[in-house]
Amino acid sequence: MRWLIVPLLACLLSCDGTPSTPAQPSASPSPPPPEVITLPTVTLTSHRLPRVVLITGDSEACRVGFYARETIAKLNAENHEPADIIHIDCKGGTVVDYWGKYGNLKRALDKYPDTDDVVIFLGTNHYWNQRDTPDVQPIIDQVTTHALDCTWVGNTAVHGKKWNINNLLRVAVTPTCRYFDTEAADIPLDDGVHPGRAGAVKWLQLVWATIPPKFDEADHD
Repeated sequence: MRWLIVPLLACLLSCDGTPSTPAQPSASPSPPPPEVITLPTVTLTSHRLPRVVLITGDSEACRVGFYARETIAKLNAENHEPADIIHIDCKGGTVVDYWGKYGNLKRALDKYPDTDDVVIFLGTNHYWNQRDTPDVQPIIDQVTTHALDCTWVGNTAVHGKKWNINNLLRVAVTPTCRYFDTEAADIPLDDGVHPGRAGAVKWLQLVWATIPPKFDEADHD
C-alpha cells in the first residue's frame, strides 16, 4: 500500500485544486514599418536680372539723368546687383501735357521698347498751379499699355516752398504709379529748383530704392 500512499500525499501537498490555465497563444508579430521613399530635392532658383529703366520728364529728369548711369552703376556694384540699363529722354521746361496729350512719352517708349520701368520727373513746372490737376491719364494709359513698372517723381520744393500740385499729382497717379514725394525728401537744390551733383545723386539713390527687382524664375533639380 505504501507505493499508493506516497504519490497520493505528494499530490495532496502540491495540488491546490485550481484547474490549470491553458497556455495563451503568443501575440501576432508587429507589422514592419512602411518603407520610406526619398524623392529628389527640387530647388526653385530665382535669377535676378538687370532692369531696363527709362528716365523721362522735364529739366529735373535731365539734371539727374546727367549723373544717372554713373550713380546707378556704382549703386548696383555696391549692392552686388546686375547692372541696370538706363535710357534717358527728357526736355527742360515741359509739363504733363507734353509727355501725355502730345504723345512724347509714347515716342520715347517706341524708341526704347525694351523698357521695364519708367521714372517720370514731372510736376515742378506746374508748381504755380494750386487748384487744377494736370491731365495725367494719357501718361497712365501708356504705362498700362506697355505693362510698365512706374515711379512718378513729384515736384521739388521750388525756392523752399511746398506746393499743392504735389498733393494733386499724388492722388492722380496712384495706384498706377508709385509717387515719390520730392518735397519731403529734402533734396538739396543748387538754384532753388534743380539739384547739383550731390542732390542728384541723393535723389537717384532714394528713387532707385523704390524700384522692385526683376527676376527670371527657373526650376532646377
